[in-house]
Amino acid sequence: MNKNKALLKTLEAKLGDPAIYADKDKFRETEQAYKKAADENKQLEKNYEEVFTLLMELEEKAG
Repeated sequence: MNKNKALLKTLEAKLGDPAIYADKDKFRETEQAYKKAADENKQLEKNYEEVFTLLMELEEKAG
């Protein structure tokens, strides 16, 4: 998850760079990479929450 968040920050910085806007292909490529990373991050967070919830339930039953 941390690697994905770092990738998102890197891509956000690139999208904020005016030089990216000057090159339509680079902008499109960076934007697509950002969207893909954002979607993956959402899925990772969802999976993390599901696992965390299951862990809490197991600890409650064991305790």
